Formats: sequence, structure tokens, C-alpha cells
Amino acid sequence: MVNRKSFPFTNSIGNTLKCTLLTQDDQNRKLAILLPGAGYNTKMPIFYYTTSLFLELGFDVLLINYDFSGKEYEKVSNDELFRCVRKDVLAGYEKVNPGENYQDFVIAGKSLGTIAMATLFDEKKEIGQAKSIWLTPLIHNDYVFNHMSNAKQKSLAVIGTEDFCYREERWTILKQMSNFETLLIDRADHSLDRKGDVLSSIEALKETIEQMRRFVTE
Repeated sequence: MVNRKSFPFTNSIGNTLKCTLLTQDDQNRKLAILLPGAGYNTKMPIFYYTTSLFLELGFDVLLINYDFSGKEYEKVSNDELFRCVRKDVLAGYEKVNPGENYQDFVIAGKSLGTIAMATLFDEKKEIGQAKSIWLTPLIHNDYVFNHMSNAKQKSLAVIGTEDFCYREERWTILKQMSNFETLLIDRADHSLDRKGDVLSSIEALKETIEQMRRFVTE
């Protein structure tokens, strides 16, 4: 049986948001932390199935549900948006303070969530050895790419060839790192969809989940 707990926290512009912690066993010491993108929340396909996968594998799951899709963010600069991401992910994490109860971590972030991932690794030493899953990472952004290219954690990165963040030269560097597994999905966009081809998009999603399962259980 999965239990659901909510943890409200105040974000960088004064709104109240909630983290959701899904637990299965009071003695569980394994936690997966999921960090969504700006307009891609934890109920959308890749995170819906990622959540199901981790629960199936015996993890508790923490969903840090920040939100950067509102009108109040439309006119902010990228630098200011990234500051909000870093501040909000720390606020959500600290509200739950999972380092007190868990010892084995996996962190998965998508898109803007990869900035949140890098922030947690920079600021929270207790998760320093966590396995890392970088979904459609912002490798065109120096902060994210520099963190990834200097990372020591066992890592998996997934991106599509039609993703606006994809940079072949930077991807090649990550692919050559001994601690990185990479999955480059042909014709997939930033949502890991293949436009105009529903069944092929489902296959891309399946391939991603299968790769994550192998990565986590190795």
C-alpha cells in the first residue's frame, strides 16, 4: 500500500506549493526524488511512469512540485528564472528533509528540473552519491553542462535529436565519460515525443523507461 503525504512550502514569489512524498514502508531507506520541468509536471507521461517504476522497485518517491508555468514568470529573464528554480527546489527539499530518513537516493530531473538537480548536488552533501537521471537536460546551459561534465555520480542522460537543448559536441563529451550512460532518441523532441507519430512516441517512452530500469537496478 502506498501512502501519500503532502508538505506545503512557500516558493520564491510567495505562493504556497506542495511536495508529495509517496511511502511504502516505515523502514524504507531508498528514495527517488523527481524534479519536473517548467510546464511538464509530475502527472505527465514520463514522470507518471517513472513514479510507477520507482514504486515497483521498492523506492519511496518524493515529488517536488514547484511551478514556473504561470504568467508571473513570462517576463522574467532566464537568469532570474534559474534563481527561482534553485531557491524553490531547496525550499521544497528542506521542507521534507529526506536526508534524516533515507540513505540510498536516485534523483531524476527533466528539462528545467536538471537545473534543480545540479542545485541539490551543489548544496546537499547527503545526496552526493545519488544515482542521477538527466531527462532532456539543458546541456546548452553552461551551469547544467558544467555540472554534468564534472559529475562523479553514476549517471544516465536521455535526450532527443530534435530537442532544442541538444548539442552534438557537448553530448559527445558526456557519452565518453566513464560514469555516464546515454540514450539519444532519434527524432524525439523536448517532450521525448516524435511529432505526428503517436505509436513511435510511445515506443520512445518505453525505451526511456526500460533504460531507466536497467540503470537503477544494475
